[in-house]
Amino acid sequence: MKHADSKKRQSQSQKSVERKRLDGRQPLEGAAPQTSAHQRPNAAAPGPNVQGIKYSTKAGKQAARQPFVPGPSLPAQKLSSGKNKGSILDRMRQRLTGGRFRWLNEQMYTSEGADAQRLMQQHPAYFDEYHEGFREQTRSWPQLPVETALSWLASCPKAWRVADLGCGDAQLAVRAAQRVFSYDLVARAPGVVAANMADLPLGDAAVDAAVMCLALMGTDYPAFLREAVRILKPGGILWIAEVQSRFMQESGQGSILEPFIAAVEGLGTELKFRDEKNPYFLLLRFKKQSKAAVADVELDEDEAAWPTLRACQYKKR
Repeated sequence: MKHADSKKRQSQSQKSVERKRLDGRQPLEGAAPQTSAHQRPNAAAPGPNVQGIKYSTKAGKQAARQPFVPGPSLPAQKLSSGKNKGSILDRMRQRLTGGRFRWLNEQMYTSEGADAQRLMQQHPAYFDEYHEGFREQTRSWPQLPVETALSWLASCPKAWRVADLGCGDAQLAVRAAQRVFSYDLVARAPGVVAANMADLPLGDAAVDAAVMCLALMGTDYPAFLREAVRILKPGGILWIAEVQSRFMQESGQGSILEPFIAAVEGLGTELKFRDEKNPYFLLLRFKKQSKAAVADVELDEDEAAWPTLRACQYKKR
């Protein structure tokens, strides 16, 4: 009789253990001990207890309360950089970057210098985005204007003092043998001074050369040129590189280059060199006349004497 009672108690004990194992209170033999959600630092919180649903077993109810554990993440897709082989994400990113560049380009060419400077100072990242877009747009150019300027400076006296107006990343200061004063709307490179090109922090007759690489942006560009001539020593050189299409009439027929040259000469300079062979940009070099000659020149403040340069528009890529 005692033996039968013992067997009965053992059977009941085994059933109790099995029930605990099914509802999660008793671990399987040899299994790792379980930890709660608050003990696992990266575990998600348990899911909600759904009301109104009946579960056939305690195990089913316990499973419904367990947190969802996501499966392994898919490996990131490698973005191709080959021509016409990029992913859709690549192409979308390029279009967004190109669109932002064209918008910034429009702001620069259709605003006055002070407004453009205010925009860039309020959003310094715009400056980097603009120059990144510019590098992308000019990648196919056989030579960039800054490289042409560096070649010219290599033939000039090393003792010269040079103003780089609209310097960008200040490559002239880094690579030229002369001492270079770098100015742009914001200071995003070492040694650059933030300034409006119409109001430079330099005294009269302070430099031997003023370099303007694609820097005639803004509707008040004549003020930039007046300021460039002001800071030049007598006999100093105003070196200009500008996109060819800017000197076409709005109709696309005829050039406004001659009126532009005449206006710059009206500031007390004389054209010494011009080069229009490059299909992308032209080169102009003006020499500032002596003090006596400048005194005889009446600076023309009439804006009608200055032609309206076309905004530089870059193609969608």
